[in-house]
Amino acid sequence: MVWLNGLDMGDGYSNVTIATGAARVFLDTGSAMSHFPSDILEAIVDQIGASSAKHDLNSTIYITECSSLKDQTFTFDFMGYKMTIPVSGFVVEQNGSNCTLGFGDPVDLDSDWNLGQPFLNNAYVVFDLDNNEVALALRNTESTDEDIEVITDSVPSATQAPDYSSDYNQLSTWGLTLATESRNGVKSSGDDATATSLGFT
Repeated sequence: MVWLNGLDMGDGYSNVTIATGAARVFLDTGSAMSHFPSDILEAIVDQIGASSAKHDLNSTIYITECSSLKDQTFTFDFMGYKMTIPVSGFVVEQNGSNCTLGFGDPVDLDSDWNLGQPFLNNAYVVFDLDNNEVALALRNTESTDEDIEVITDSVPSATQAPDYSSDYNQLSTWGLTLATESRNGVKSSGDDATATSLGFT
């Protein structure tokens, strides 16, 4: 589990703040979808222009025109470390011109967020159980080289997130607040050069 302090969406020209605050987030390697609280999910779906459809009796899927995803991004703020990921990276299925997004049914507002495979496919993640840390970096999609090394001590070149604090583990209340703040002309980008270490509980 790591802490998320904000979620923005952008289109290359303007950003909209979807949520701010502090939320516990599970980076779930076993989940095929990412799950958000219902009000946050509704804001994301509205921003994308997606529609919902019943997949079966127990679940909903979110579908949009694939062309509408061009240049749209998510910026996840993990304790000051911002990862910008294309919304198209959350597509789990394409059927003609329609794309199905990897958003599962919403979680309760007071529940922890769950970022599953749609998020993790866009990230380089190291779970350091000895030091109770998670190292995150954007996946380098341009590289054709393989340089896999065993990590024996700490993650090479990893730095602590700018707002890293063990005090987060002491919070008794948390939650991201739905926001609609717009920052025109601001284009966020994640730092894909180095990994950033985040504490977890």
